[in-house]
Amino acid sequence: MALELSNYLQAAFIYLLAMEFKFKLSKDLQKWGYDITAKRSEAVGDETATEALSLGRSH
Repeated sequence: MALELSNYLQAAFIYLLAMEFKFKLSKDLQKWGYDITAKRSEAVGDETATEALSLGRSH
């Protein structure tokens, strides 16, 4: 039962990401109960550091 529920929650997230956010991870997903955090990557060589969003589940 837990695996089935997890699969449905993942499907719901994919639907939201596709239909509401055009497959762009956004901090606005927090309104739907997801934990979204910004992470900064290390600069490599001459490249500048970049910021990425990370998805987590709310408890």
